[in-house]
Amino acid sequence: MNKRNIIIGSLMLTVCLTAALLSSCTTAFEPDAEVDDEFENHVTKSKTVTFGMQATMESMAETRAVNAPTVLLVIDVTPDAHFKVYTRNVAAATDIEGDVLDNLSIDMAYGQHTLYFLAADSPFSLYDEEALTVSWNNDSADVLKGCWATSVRVTVGQETLATQSIVMPIRVSCIELLMNDGLSETTSEMEMKLSGGSWQFNLKTMSGCAPTNLTRRIDVSSAKKNLPGTNISMYTFIPEGKDNLGTLTVTAKDADGQEITSHVMTDVPARVAHIIKYTGVFYHNGEDFALQVNNSWITDEIPY
Repeated sequence: MNKRNIIIGSLMLTVCLTAALLSSCTTAFEPDAEVDDEFENHVTKSKTVTFGMQATMESMAETRAVNAPTVLLVIDVTPDAHFKVYTRNVAAATDIEGDVLDNLSIDMAYGQHTLYFLAADSPFSLYDEEALTVSWNNDSADVLKGCWATSVRVTVGQETLATQSIVMPIRVSCIELLMNDGLSETTSEMEMKLSGGSWQFNLKTMSGCAPTNLTRRIDVSSAKKNLPGTNISMYTFIPEGKDNLGTLTVTAKDADGQEITSHVMTDVPARVAHIIKYTGVFYHNGEDFALQVNNSWITDEIPY
């Protein structure tokens, strides 16, 4: 299995940031330098195909609680299992409507292709082009928020349309805890543990890989304390075939790492493109939280 660690800086391709780009610029992709270019299928002819992503960009701009994408991965696979991999770092300062990702032009050999597109707002740590999986670091505090992905089949020939339109749905679920009482003065760290989520995405199934234990730790600054309505969150892919994400345990810790209080939510709903939102008074265990699943990213609230 051919796994490649991503050092985003070394793979950064030129991003169009000129004023002309803001009016329907078409950006040509060059293959990842670390990946073999040759398709050994005896096809000598090729054609430049442009993939229009305007609808995806509009969807990204309207998605609540996530940032604009900063990284894009495209994997082009032929029936004989040869790969071309393209990566692009998108400048953080780029306007979401600035056309940087609106049109992608790729030179493709005649024949059949399956292209897998993935855009994310956090750089991934690893991709495996043979298994078609993409991973984020388990030890990252802000490991993952927005992630959009899709696959497209194209037969390239003389009659192939030069422009193909694609839409990339958002593929993550957000779990949010809203504390009506805010964070206490003695709280220095919040810890969220989820037993059945995934920070690895399978492009073949467009779902999370095998469920695993995920942990997010959030340092609490003085500015975040004693503010009613404070919220914390973590993001996850939904493992294939799962209707819940297992158990979520949220713990407040003091400066010595000792537990102040914690809450446990069982059978966390598994809903792609939803915000699973728990709300309530956190530091008084006698009072229940409510859980909602909200439908504009789509938020649902549910008591526990």
